[in-house]
Amino acid sequence: MGRRLDEDREAFWRDVVERQAESGLTVAAFCRQEQISPPSFFAWRKKLTCREKPRFVPVTISAPASAANFEIRLKGGAVVTVPSEFDEASLRRLLQVVCAVERGDA
Repeated sequence: MGRRLDEDREAFWRDVVERQAESGLTVAAFCRQEQISPPSFFAWRKKLTCREKPRFVPVTISAPASAANFEIRLKGGAVVTVPSEFDEASLRRLLQVVCAVERGDA
């Protein structure tokens, strides 16, 4: 019985986090509207994000492979242009920041 309760609780919070992301509201405004504790929201969003498996997203190559730069198009419409000589460690940090911004953590 306890496991079912945990599954129900996780499903509830997964839905809440998804609705907030789709709402266009800030976390504070969404939580106020839904009468949800912001610290609980943040804790569950972090917990659920850590459980998610990495997802692959479609990539469109807009120039030949020999181009000097490449672009990362974000789901919100922003475009990040990255020089081809960008080192791997810096690119990894850039992508971590981009992911944090898209999640609303930054």
